[in-house]
Amino acid sequence: MQITQYCSISQYGVFLNGIQTRTNDNIPVEKLFAELYSENNIQYPKFFKMDKLSQLGFLTSELLLQNAPEIKELNPYEIGAVLSNHYSSLNTDLLFWQSEQEKIASPSLFVYTLPNVVNAEICIRNKFKGENHFLVSEEFDAELLYDNISTLFAETNLKACIGGWIDILNENYHSVMFMVEKDANHTNSIPFTIENINMINEHQKQTN
Repeated sequence: MQITQYCSISQYGVFLNGIQTRTNDNIPVEKLFAELYSENNIQYPKFFKMDKLSQLGFLTSELLLQNAPEIKELNPYEIGAVLSNHYSSLNTDLLFWQSEQEKIASPSLFVYTLPNVVNAEICIRNKFKGENHFLVSEEFDAELLYDNISTLFAETNLKACIGGWIDILNENYHSVMFMVEKDANHTNSIPFTIENINMINEHQKQTN
């Protein structure tokens, strides 16, 4: 198994396969996400109805998959996703709670009060139908991601799987996403190991 692409979005900037493609310069989250959507010529109106967690995951997956067109040639049931974070859907939970205090509980917010909705948004957009799940942990846990993705490759028919960390609370955000392929043969791919998952997560910090 090989990691063939990886991408991250955080206050450090946007990175694709270890190369910084833009700085974020303390831009407010809502403005940043809108700029990334526009700059990358994304056409998906539903994006603007998503909560911020789903928008962050969606944007990271779009940047990742723009450089992996061969993935979409696979059977949809052969592509999965294992994502994780610390705050779960707390960013939206708080907004929904506030709407309840005003006695106008918002159905549009309630839809996003589960973190695995971000998996659904990514899979619906790309027509991925393989196994997927969302994990919650205290911090970025490369071993947890490695074990879960390895298990899916061993016990299902997956040939590719998106893995990563997507976390946001107010103006604090951090996403790291990588593509793992079972039978990859790419020049720039790296082995799918715990060490390399950690390297991908830390690289953005070391670059600045």
